[in-house]
Amino acid sequence: CLGMRGNQHFIYDFQTFHIVHVATRLCLDCDLESKSVFMEQCNKTSDTQRWSFMAYNETLIRKDMREHFL
Repeated sequence: CLGMRGNQHFIYDFQTFHIVHVATRLCLDCDLESKSVFMEQCNKTSDTQRWSFMAYNETLIRKDMREHFL
């Protein structure tokens, strides 16, 4: 992507625990049985769209979210 992000730009929403694709606003989802990962409409009740991380930079995430989602 040569530093331009484009199709590879995702943002972690630490309030909903979603990983959101910036260009399409779709969420990263998975099928636990087939072990496949795909993008789907964001659904706050979907357990397979909730991702947790041990650590993340909240300051950079807030900046990125303001820049692309507000």
